[in-house]
Amino acid sequence: MQEKNETVTEVNETETSERVVRETVEEERKEVAVSKQGNLVTYLVVGALLFVITLALVFFMEREGRIATGIFSGIIASWEERKPVATVNGVEILRRDFDSSFNQMLQMSADQGVDVTDPEVIEQHRTQAMETLINGELLRQAAVEAGYSVTEEEITTRYNEIRDGIGGATELATRMAEINVTEETLRRDIKNEILIQRLFESQLPSAGKEVTEAEVQALYDQIGGGADGVPPLADVYQQVVDQIRFNRQQAEIYPYLETLRTEATIEILI
Repeated sequence: MQEKNETVTEVNETETSERVVRETVEEERKEVAVSKQGNLVTYLVVGALLFVITLALVFFMEREGRIATGIFSGIIASWEERKPVATVNGVEILRRDFDSSFNQMLQMSADQGVDVTDPEVIEQHRTQAMETLINGELLRQAAVEAGYSVTEEEITTRYNEIRDGIGGATELATRMAEINVTEETLRRDIKNEILIQRLFESQLPSAGKEVTEAEVQALYDQIGGGADGVPPLADVYQQVVDQIRFNRQQAEIYPYLETLRTEATIEILI
């Protein structure tokens, strides 16, 4: 009986030892698996970081013109367009608006036979484009501060007038593409134009004055009257009136702008 008990005890001890060994091996296997998994995660994280760092280096080198992979050309172009070229009382003027204004001025000069490859001409147009944008922003801010606003209906009406006057939607889209102007940008510019016009009507003394027949006749005679192919006065009467009003505004607008500029904080960033 005692031998039997000893045998049972030995068997139990053997089974216990084997179980302990199995459990130990299983724990070690799990630890190895966890370690491998941890290493894999580490490798993936390090690899991702290296990839991001490499992309960042390529991006900055391409932006600086040191390499030309083309990978980031679209991103860089979009980023450059959104860079400010100036601020007016803290409001940014973006590169895309400056480029659009500059290119429009170059195109108008080229249409008039001006050599737009001349460095001096280019610099003059750059300065003019910047001044135009700064002055426009000053006037827009003054109009908003004075309490003027523009409805979407007014913007749409003016947009449709421009579309129809230029020859339809297709022609307008073509013209806008040529100077890199979107419909959103055009509608914004229309809004600002209406705001500024309302400001002029209230702030410039001559805005409310009627144009006299004598003024119309005097300007018509100045541009040649009916000679040299100038159309009859009746055909261009409204254009002459508009030109007189424009001339009046120009005589008063610069002193007004100088006042706004004196009171403003303007920073040119290019």
